[in-house]
Amino acid sequence: MSRRHAMATTTAVTIAVAAILLALVPAGGAFQCEAWERGAEYFGHPCVNSSSTTGCLKHLGEAHHGHREVCNGFFTTLLGWGQETCQFIQGKYRERVIHMGTQVAKMGATVEVYTDIADCDLSFGVASILTRVIPDLQALFFANGISPDLFQTCRGLGFAQRSDFVRLMLAMQNGRSYADTDILFLHHERRLFMLPYVGACVWNYAAAALEITNAAFCLPKPALADLLDHLILKLGRVRGINRHLTPVYTEFGPVSFHTVLMNRHPIYVYSQNHPHAGGAEQIWHSICEYGHLQLHLTSQIQTAWPSYSALLDAIFSKVKPIQSQ
Repeated sequence: MSRRHAMATTTAVTIAVAAILLALVPAGGAFQCEAWERGAEYFGHPCVNSSSTTGCLKHLGEAHHGHREVCNGFFTTLLGWGQETCQFIQGKYRERVIHMGTQVAKMGATVEVYTDIADCDLSFGVASILTRVIPDLQALFFANGISPDLFQTCRGLGFAQRSDFVRLMLAMQNGRSYADTDILFLHHERRLFMLPYVGACVWNYAAAALEITNAAFCLPKPALADLLDHLILKLGRVRGINRHLTPVYTEFGPVSFHTVLMNRHPIYVYSQNHPHAGGAEQIWHSICEYGHLQLHLTSQIQTAWPSYSALLDAIFSKVKPIQSQ
């Protein structure tokens, strides 16, 4: 048994996964929906249209069963891998990163943006965004138990699959809560995202089919260590008997999160929107029905809109932010 696996199994040996489907309430830093044709009675959420802030927040606190915060602040990654320039990354992600910085600032937090490109400023003049340069990606992999041979195997994977490894390693190192740059927080209560959680998208609203993702998470080190052990094992299999096969693009992300986190670690599952349903009405109704704490505005969703700002404007035209008192 590896050191990482031993750490994980001593901290959690039973099922402790709880789904948080919190209704959007008029609380400080939260969002609420405008009146819909079908009201709170239809959706069945006791907090919808409630004037009692403390009642809903009390319900949320009780659901956490006394969990303590395990993360401190936020981080994301924008890596070039020797193939992308700083100028390209700045141009492609500027809008999303600035909005992320604005969001975390409302929570009284900061977001660290990690890149492997030297002298590449990704703060865009926003005080809550901190650029962090990884001086040597290879050294980061070696420090986390990945051999030179496996590192070369990893370099042969796609951008997203390589990022799956890096975000886990950095989370182990910095103790922060991870979020893709296209995550939109619908609740500005910082502590919600410092608790042990993962996001799960709702693929079918009628059947409520869920998929745990690695687009946003805050995990304790035993869970992160367990995940890294699992990813390294998979990477060895890719290099070994399956070296000629191309793993599916979710193999080192959602697939591994399902395998490792379910039934092993005490974490919460926050609902997210359908990752391919980009219509404004679809997004609005999913927010009001499930009470998402965050959205994942994937590239599939963004392609339906002329810009990221246009997408946000459409969401905010119906989902109104409630400012902290």
